[in-house]
Parts: sequence; C-alpha cells; structure tokens
Amino acid sequence: MMHPCFIKDQTVISFASFRKDVAQLRLLIRATPYQNILLFESDSYLFSVCLFSLMLENRHVLLPFNAQEQSLINLSDLCDATLGEVSLAQKPVIPLAASLLKTTSKNINDLMLNTDELWYQFSLGKVTFFTSGSTGEPKKIVKKGAQLVSELETLMITFATKLKQANIVISSVSHQHIYGLLFKILLPLKLNLIIVSQFFEYPEHIVTFLKTLEPSINPQFLLISSPAHLKRLVLDNVLKTEKNQCVAVFSSGGLLEKNVSKSFENQMGIAPFEVYGSTETGGIAWRQCSRGIIQFWRLFTGIEYQQNSEGKLVINSPYLTEQSYITDDLISVVDENYFELLGRADRTIKLEEKRVNLAHVETCLLLHLWVEDVRIITLKQNERTILAAVIELTRLGNNEVAVHGKLTVNNTLKQHLLGEFERICLPKKWRYVSQLPVNIQGKVVLADLEQLF
Repeated sequence: MMHPCFIKDQTVISFASFRKDVAQLRLLIRATPYQNILLFESDSYLFSVCLFSLMLENRHVLLPFNAQEQSLINLSDLCDATLGEVSLAQKPVIPLAASLLKTTSKNINDLMLNTDELWYQFSLGKVTFFTSGSTGEPKKIVKKGAQLVSELETLMITFATKLKQANIVISSVSHQHIYGLLFKILLPLKLNLIIVSQFFEYPEHIVTFLKTLEPSINPQFLLISSPAHLKRLVLDNVLKTEKNQCVAVFSSGGLLEKNVSKSFENQMGIAPFEVYGSTETGGIAWRQCSRGIIQFWRLFTGIEYQQNSEGKLVINSPYLTEQSYITDDLISVVDENYFELLGRADRTIKLEEKRVNLAHVETCLLLHLWVEDVRIITLKQNERTILAAVIELTRLGNNEVAVHGKLTVNNTLKQHLLGEFERICLPKKWRYVSQLPVNIQGKVVLADLEQLF
C-alpha cells in the first residue's frame, strides 16, 4: 500500500498517506450533523480527500461546476455546510486544514480502510452534480457511488491496453465535472496511477512539470483534456518534445474537429480518444479518428441504443435508473454497436416558419477559409427571433477585417451561406472574437455568448 498516489507541489504522496488523511477528515465529519455538503476544491489531492471522506461517512456531496459567487448562492438552499476553498453566508464551514494537521487519534486506525473496503463504502454514497446546462441555468443530476464505480470498471476494460502502459495522469479539465472526476481522480485511483494534483491550463506548464520529476518516476502519462484545449494545443504544440512519454489522450465535452484530431496525431504520433456522453447519462460511446478518417461512435459495453421516430438517440444504460433515456442528439444507425451523430435536435428552430438547424449553419460557415470556429445562437429582437453568429476568425479572416472592415466580412459570409440557406435564415448579428469563451470544462456556455450582444 506504499505505492505513490498523488504528486502535490512536487511532493509524492503515498496511498497510505491518502488513507490516513481520509481517516483524519472522517473523524471531523463524523462529529458534525451536516448531511448535505457543498464541496469545491481546486487542488485534486485535497478534493479527493474531501470526496472520499464524505462518501465514506455517507454524506450527500454537492459538486458545483464552478466557484463563482452567484453559482454558489444559487445552491445555498440545498446544502447544510461547505467544505474546501469556498464558503457561503450563514452556512457553517468544515475546517479542512485543521483536520489534516496529522494529530494522533486512537480512533484513526479503525477508519484506515483497505482498498476493497474503501471502494465498497464509496459505492454506498451519493453525489449531486450541477452542470451549467445549455441555458446557463444550473441543472441538478444525482449519481450513486455504485453508478460511478460501475462506469469505472467499463472504462478499465475498454481502454485496458493504454491504461496498463501509463503510470501518471495529467489533466487540463476540472474534477468538479463528471468527466474529470472519472478520468482524473477515480480511474487513476482504481489503477494505482499517480495523479498530478494541479490543473494545467497551459501546455508549456506540463512540459515544465515533467522536467521537474524525479528520473525514477519515468513518466508515461495520460492527458485528460477537452476539444477546446486540444484545439489551442495543436497551434503550437510544445508537448511534441515529450511525445514519447505520452501514452494516450482523452477528450470529452464536445466533438473534436477533424483537423484538430489529425494535427494532434501528426504532431504526437497518437490520435486522441473521444468520449461521448453527459453528466446525466455517463459514458455512452467512444471513438478514435486516426489519420483524419472520421470514425463512427462505438458503444461502451453494457449500453444499448435505438433511434426513435424523431431520429433521436435513445439509450439503455446501467448508469441510469430510467429504462430508456431519450437524448437530444440526432443519429444515423450503423449497426447494433455503432452509430453516427448528426447534431442536436434542440438546435432546430423555426424562423418565419422556416426550419433551420443551428449546427448546420455552423458547419457551413466552418467551410469558409476565414472561419476558424463559430457558434450560432438565437436572440430576441422586437419580439422576433433572430440568429446571431459569434466567430473566431482565421489569420486570413482577421486580415480581411483589418483591411476591408467588419461589414464587408459580414456580407461575404452571408453570401457564402446563401448557397445553402434562404436569406431569412441568415444571422442578423455578427461578433468576431479572438477566441470563443469557454468555462473550466472547456465548454462554450450560452450565457457567455449572449453577453457579447
């Protein structure tokens, strides 16, 4: 049990030390009456100690998607206390730092669980996730510990070959989200991999970190990332110097663009694994688009699917309590194990009785040499619904704006869309940004786009 478990501030922490810290915090939590605990902690080691302590004490864990003041206030009525680096007015705070002073207690040995006991008790707990949702409003999703453990076992089987080659996990996504929690925290703990406690927003910091490691570790790392982070990475991939140490890369939270996946493979010698699912559903399917060839989505073991009369994906999953869960994604059936994603059903709207799919507009704009990335949203103008475009331009596009002005670029892109859409379906408002705004999970949030207008 003395194997390394975390690296925090360049200090290696053993699994035995982790178990002891969990036991220490459990003593403190056990002495409190609080049942619903809001947990936010950016440091992955401290977060893991908090999470396991709460789960093992059978407390209900509430995981907000960020630590913004209003986001936390919105959840205030649902919690009895907070734990970690956040606080709420008129809510008690469980003092994490005080519990980890390594004080000796005669009761601590009773709480030092072995691996099997730890995971069994974890499976009895309950976690509620809060996602930003498509509208920016928080959405509550309850998961039992057993559902999370079941999904871990599927991931271990699916990616066994790569996981066995790795010894350390590095992440550019938050563990407050289910994807980060599963891939950055729980899966490495299950597999005895070393978890790097810090969050890496910039790839050059990963390179610096790898160079500071003791040679005895010989890092063979997994990178847990997102489409937004990988898209920025391939523009100037400083990780190329470490490509022989990179065993696999995982991406989730949205579709990875074909050119990004291809560029990454050319630079690093491996194509990213994409994971498709949601906080509600857990993992549904995965793919790896090697050599720029788009692959169909392959179901995870235990998942069954069908297409309903509206063309939507319907799944049966051991991670859900419902018999059948209807998603908002449109699909094309390939066979019983594979399907193709066609876009979001809820992104088809009516403009003056004309049906238009917002994803279709985005796809067409992406074909233009001036457009690097784009999001189409709807706005209300004089009681009418109109389309608005937020565009991240390529170098050519930025040059056009500089030389000929924004109006000329607007009109050129409108003319480009007229090859596919009627004029009523074209965006009426246009914004050009250096980079689409993303949250800590690498997702573009509707509320952030609306603020641009």
